[in-house]
Amino acid sequence: KKTYREKGFLFIQTKENRCIIIPERVFKNGEETEKLYNFVKEQIAKNTIE
Repeated sequence: KKTYREKGFLFIQTKENRCIIIPERVFKNGEETEKLYNFVKEQIAKNTIE
């Protein structure tokens, strides 16, 4: 459905309307965090049927 970043966490909303929360501190650096965030956003956009 959607994904967003807020206060050091990545939030990924699933199609079952649940939320996966990943703390950014588990990544080595900001670049790694940004890569995952962009990948998830792309996948959601590709697989979401409005």
